[in-house]
Amino acid sequence: MRFIDKLTPGRTIGLTLLALGFAVSTAHASPAPKSQYLLTGFTQHTGNELGLGGYQDSTADSGKQCKTTFRVSEGKAFSITKTTIKGPNAKPRQAFAKDAGDGRGRATPSTQPDGKGWQAVLNALNGMANHDGTWTVILAFPDGASKGCASYDGAARLVLDASF
Repeated sequence: MRFIDKLTPGRTIGLTLLALGFAVSTAHASPAPKSQYLLTGFTQHTGNELGLGGYQDSTADSGKQCKTTFRVSEGKAFSITKTTIKGPNAKPRQAFAKDAGDGRGRATPSTQPDGKGWQAVLNALNGMANHDGTWTVILAFPDGASKGCASYDGAARLVLDASF
């Protein structure tokens, strides 16, 4: 009770403002965007979406493709500085991703720097935007994927280097 007795009107207002400032600053703290999406639900089909002949039209080479979709739902715009598809299993010939805004990126996978698996860096999907919605990932195997598309379920992932 002594502390309360010693509070003057000016001190009470100062403490109230301090408490409100803390509440407001913690209420506006934004969590970092999700940066890794584990890719599941790959289905196998034959198609030419990747333009395996080096171009994207109906005359492009076609081959076996593994395709999946997933949702991004951050609820706000954020900046992607690098988009990478990675996997520990058989390296595809081409990797393709399409974001919810119909941005598209395609790359030829290379060996990961640590030597464990493959990665494909897709710079075309980068930038500040609201990236929410359904994304599509396609891995192409014109020579065939020996273990099939199911071997990518829960093994391949899309990694976003992103910030608000």
